[in-house]
Amino acid sequence: MAIESIIEHILKQARRQRERIIAEAMEKKADFARRSAEEAAVLFSDAIKDAERAAEAERNRIMISGRLEAKKRLLEAKREILSAVFAEMEPVLMGKGLMKEQVLSDGFRRVPEERGFYLEKLRQDFESEIAGVLFS
Repeated sequence: MAIESIIEHILKQARRQRERIIAEAMEKKADFARRSAEEAAVLFSDAIKDAERAAEAERNRIMISGRLEAKKRLLEAKREILSAVFAEMEPVLMGKGLMKEQVLSDGFRRVPEERGFYLEKLRQDFESEIAGVLFS
């Protein structure tokens, strides 16, 4: 009978040890799960912030690109209108028969003026004024 009580005592100690080991393992598991959940929440938050920053940067890039494209199109439209205005002026200047006086050593001589000179001079002198009238 002594052996049975020794075996019973050993089994009780083994059960207590097993229960203690299981309890410790469950505590470690719960602690590990809690820390993992906290770390996952931090990583998720960081990933969301990174994605928001990237989306904001992309949105800004698209907005800037769109604004530049709109400005280019507006500028091209203004150039086309101004070119049309000056193209309409060319026949008017041709019909005027503009003349200039050349200074010679023995006097003056009247010669036809180059209409391209006047168109370019007019364009340079009045382009901003015409654009202001047309586009304001």
